[in-house]
Amino acid sequence: RVVYADMYLLASLTAKQVREGLSEAIKMGCIRKIDLFEYMEKNAKKIQEQDPEALAEVIFSAVSGKADVVAQDEREKGLRSTLNFGHTIGHAVEALEKKELLYHGVLNMMGHLDQKHVTRISKCLEAYGLPTKIPSELKVEDMMKKMRIDKKNKNGKIRITCVKAIGKSLPDPIPVDEELIIKYLKGLQQ
Repeated sequence: RVVYADMYLLASLTAKQVREGLSEAIKMGCIRKIDLFEYMEKNAKKIQEQDPEALAEVIFSAVSGKADVVAQDEREKGLRSTLNFGHTIGHAVEALEKKELLYHGVLNMMGHLDQKHVTRISKCLEAYGLPTKIPSELKVEDMMKKMRIDKKNKNGKIRITCVKAIGKSLPDPIPVDEELIIKYLKGLQQ
């Protein structure tokens, strides 16, 4: 199987669309590929300027990482769920945000901030112009309502894909206490 990526197509995208795609590459670095995360940390300027060699490195690493995960778990019975890293919080914010200031891929990154690695991940996100805070006008209880209906939940428990270290995620989403989520969301608000 082969994946084709037309690098010239990137020139037709808006800056927001490019950031959205880069957020997905940062996510892959967070969950599976520390070398990709570190490359993106060190080369943010070149990548954002769409240096062909830098972009080729990022795209190849991110796409091959995703292909590897999907090949190992085609039916999303375990490992593939790590690709949902950040989606639980991101989808809740996305469902409530009405100003279209943020996009899907960008929002998904907000859920990626593990406390142990928050400074390093936040700096990387900020280097790409990605948000690390939730708009203060969004109500935490409204976000919780959206999170309670997420497809990954089981037995009435909100389950979130978690990273134990940059480049290493748990293989399945885990149930997280709602009080901890509420505290976390309040800490993410601007």
